[in-house]
Amino acid sequence: MPTEPAPKLLDRWLPEWQFDERHSIEIRASEAAIGEVLRSLTPGEIPLVRVLMWLRQPFARPSSRAPKPILEAAQSGLFVLLDDTPGELVMGLAGRFWTPSGVRVALSSPQAFTEFERLGFAKAAVNFRIEPIGDRFRLTTETRILTYGTAAQIKFGLYWWLAVRWGSGWIRMLWLRAIRRKAVGEPAA
Repeated sequence: MPTEPAPKLLDRWLPEWQFDERHSIEIRASEAAIGEVLRSLTPGEIPLVRVLMWLRQPFARPSSRAPKPILEAAQSGLFVLLDDTPGELVMGLAGRFWTPSGVRVALSSPQAFTEFERLGFAKAAVNFRIEPIGDRFRLTTETRILTYGTAAQIKFGLYWWLAVRWGSGWIRMLWLRAIRRKAVGEPAA
């Protein structure tokens, strides 16, 4: 008899939301290998990601330092790490994502994420989850957004349908494919 999958840690951090996006890919590699690649992948290892990220923030200056892994860089001011287990990693952030600068709110801890409920803002939780399926694993990433107030919901809704669904969705699929390619030892495209 198949076992029930473990509950998502994401459910603990953002059990209610208005916007949701989910992408997944199957990978024939060990859970440990997938987790290692997930945590070590840099932007340069994902085709086209630099161009797409530049389109989101065209005036950001490129760094001359060696690139940090994407998830490490995300936690350097944008995201707060909420949970990190071998099977699931969850991060959160808050802000006015629909504005050109994103007006990010510095969240100092997981508790600050839980307590954040500022009118006119939104908070988002993002996960990467690794689940066994037969002789391989499914790597899923899910993003959930909760807005505070009608104006924030309308503004984010427009931003979501015009920008996030397409650009973010494409980046996520490129990211998942790069993880699979590296985890199974395929050469970069």
